[in-house]
Amino acid sequence: MSSLIMGRQRRGKNELSTLVDPATIVGPEQLFPLGYEAVVPAGSTNGNGPQTWVYVKSDGNAAFLVMSRVNATLFEVSGGGPAEQINTPIGATQSAIPAGHFGFILRKGVGTLTAATGISIGYNESVIMAGSGEVTTHAGVTAADTGFGFAVGAVTGGLSPVEFTAYVNFLG
Repeated sequence: MSSLIMGRQRRGKNELSTLVDPATIVGPEQLFPLGYEAVVPAGSTNGNGPQTWVYVKSDGNAAFLVMSRVNATLFEVSGGGPAEQINTPIGATQSAIPAGHFGFILRKGVGTLTAATGISIGYNESVIMAGSGEVTTHAGVTAADTGFGFAVGAVTGGLSPVEFTAYVNFLG
């Protein structure tokens, strides 16, 4: 592997080079161990640092969707809704990861999410997972549903899902 991709280890975390956007490391070959966490420091090429990313295998083609584990022991993920969850959501894709391919998903930091159809989300409003890996507001849901992020800007729901910027911190 290239040292450009691997970066360096700092304070127990693996730090990717600031020259590499983790969202672009997607492919059919496994480059890192599943569950590998990498930190992108502030000042990175994607302009959203600092961020924490986790390396996963996708079982679906998803972009800007919240991903949950489909296997309790492996970092194989799906954009499915709460009925498919084994554990809590673990991150959000920031580029498409085709089925059977490997890539990094955003675990903590500023990134893009997709609001479910018809959902409006206010600035700094807490968000939770809705069906199919999209998100909805925390208002009107049961206490068992745990928020994982806050909208950085407001978004108005429409007839189709809408992408928006949010700060996320997935604990799953």
